[in-house]
Amino acid sequence: MKQHLKSLQKDLPKYFPDPDGTFEWIRNPFIINVQTLPNNLSASEEQQLLELASDSFLKTKFEQNTLTSFWLGASSEYPALSDKAVKYLLPFPTLYLCKIGFSVLVGIKTKRRNSLIDVEPHLCPKITNIEPDFPAIVSGQK
Repeated sequence: MKQHLKSLQKDLPKYFPDPDGTFEWIRNPFIINVQTLPNNLSASEEQQLLELASDSFLKTKFEQNTLTSFWLGASSEYPALSDKAVKYLLPFPTLYLCKIGFSVLVGIKTKRRNSLIDVEPHLCPKITNIEPDFPAIVSGQK
């Protein structure tokens, strides 16, 4: 057990490296240091980022919305930055939803319920945030 923990401690930084700040501007574009702008942006994107960082209206929007909502809302004024930020953020919820879907599918396909061939009607209500109207569904109205 001790050797396993030591091995895990040694290998963990390989899978979860310390953040290098390259994408820090996505998490909070309002704490940008002019001297240390990210090197993964073009000159026009750097200019847009500096303009965005000084926009007090967008700062209020940033504080009121989720990170993804903020960047989607900023797409009209700063399309290049918004596209880059959304492409970076997109895998996180997608992977999370895939894991939830797989866990639910495993729960549905247990030994007691493995005779279910079509799992979609059972899977959809489990992985959505929308509450189904079960009384209406049972009565055949929907």
